[in-house]
Amino acid sequence: MTIPSVLAAINPWYGIHFLLSHGTVGLVTLGAVFLAVTGGEALYADLGHFGRKPIQAGWMFFVLPSLLINYFGQGALVLSNPAAHRESVLPDGARQRSVAVDRAGHRGHGGSPARR
Repeated sequence: MTIPSVLAAINPWYGIHFLLSHGTVGLVTLGAVFLAVTGGEALYADLGHFGRKPIQAGWMFFVLPSLLINYFGQGALVLSNPAAHRESVLPDGARQRSVAVDRAGHRGHGGSPARR
């Protein structure tokens, strides 16, 4: 591992410190985290017919490790090259297409059955 300091992201103290020291930006970030958590809750509601154990296994053995590897990789990239946060990981023109696909997916879904 070239940049082990990225593993410090697991420590919750850094999140608490960020929230307390960044004022409005900290609150907006907390709001984004809240939306991510409630989105996860909606996933549980939508996929409830699978049962508790398959969903927990999927999150623990696939989603969580994938997200950790992704976020640690992004963090290591920014630590090694601070200007990298301005660069897109998508090739030219792909951002517009990915946003269009995302918007079309949301328009076609119409929300979860519990919210209709």
